[in-house]
Amino acid sequence: MKRRVRKRRVLKWVGLIGCVLTLGLCALSQYVAFGYSTSTLSVGIQLSTLTVYDSPQPSIDELGWRGGRIALPQTFPRWSTQFGWPRKQSFPNGSVYREIPVWLFLLPMALATSVTWWMDRRPKTGCIHCGYNLTGNVSGICPECGMEM
Repeated sequence: MKRRVRKRRVLKWVGLIGCVLTLGLCALSQYVAFGYSTSTLSVGIQLSTLTVYDSPQPSIDELGWRGGRIALPQTFPRWSTQFGWPRKQSFPNGSVYREIPVWLFLLPMALATSVTWWMDRRPKTGCIHCGYNLTGNVSGICPECGMEM
């Protein structure tokens, strides 16, 4: 029981930190574009959208991310998020361009985190150490774990 509670507590904090970092990345990507590119794959994030360009053959760097780059746009855009579904565009040479909104990563992470926070609630009448219900206990000692209240 104790090990399961500890794992749940770790998961809820990891989820919370992941959600905060994802939201921070969304906010930062409104002003700064991040990306990395190899000869056949380019990955970048800008305007809260993950952009992936996959080419089966070595080609020029279509997105301009060769070797990793951080770029400031010419003008600061207004807040725009793409709440649409992922878009995919295929080209005759076999290349594939995908746009994936970041909310698709954030939504399941936030739901899982909120469920773990909800599950980790402690009863108001329980032992602070093991959660045993102490309703009617007048001794001040938990009969389950022996902790003094």
